[in-house]
Amino acid sequence: MAIAIDGYKLANAGSPSLGMTSGAPLSMAAWVYVPDVSGIKCMLSVADSSANNQFLNMSIRNDDVRLDVRNGSARSNAQIGNLSINTWHHCAVVFASTTSRSAYLDGIASGEDTGLVTNPTGLDAFEIGEDASTNSRPFTGRLAEVCVWNGALDSRDLITLASGISALSINTSDIVFYSPLTKDYQDRFGLNPVAPSDTVVWADDHPPISMGRPEQHKPPWGKI
Repeated sequence: MAIAIDGYKLANAGSPSLGMTSGAPLSMAAWVYVPDVSGIKCMLSVADSSANNQFLNMSIRNDDVRLDVRNGSARSNAQIGNLSINTWHHCAVVFASTTSRSAYLDGIASGEDTGLVTNPTGLDAFEIGEDASTNSRPFTGRLAEVCVWNGALDSRDLITLASGISALSINTSDIVFYSPLTKDYQDRFGLNPVAPSDTVVWADDHPPISMGRPEQHKPPWGKI
C-alpha cells in the first residue's frame, strides 16, 4: 500500500507554505524501501525550481542517507551509511539551524555538520521522489509515512519514529506536510497538496505504524 516510485514524482500543486520554504529549522522523514543503492536518489526536496544551487534535500547516495543544503556557492552535507536493499528503513534529516544539521538512519544519527550555510533563497517547490531544483536525481523504490516539520526534531524523536510510531504523534503543531502514502498521496493537513507527474503505482506492503502511547506523544487536539 506504500507508493512505488519509478519514473515519476509527486510535486506541490501550488506554492509551498511559508513553514516549508523558510529554511532551517526544518525536519524531513520517511520510511523507505529501495531495490538498489547505486547513485543518488532524492527522496524529499524543497528548492528553487528555476536554479540548481538553492535547495534542502534528503537523498540516498549509494548506501548513505544524505542531507544536503545549498545556497549559491555555499553548501554542506551530512550522511550516515549502511542502508540495505529490499527492506524498510526509516530515514530522516534535521536542518536544526544554519550551523547544525544531521542525517538519521533507523534512529541513528550521523555526525553533526556545523558548516555555515545560510538558508537557501527562492524556495518555491516541494517534491517527493525527485530533486525539486533543476538537478535530476530521480528516486526509485517505495516511500511511506512522509512528513515535514518546520522545526528541529531531536534524537529522542527520531528514535521514536524509527520504532514505528506515527509521525502524527511527534511535534504535531510543527507539521507542514504529512501523508502516509497508503493508496492516497494527499497532505492530511491540507497545507501543501501534491500531484503526481504520471500514473501512481501502489506497492503491496507498508511499514507497520502505531500511534504510540498518548501520554508520551499527545497531539495538541487530543485523540486522533
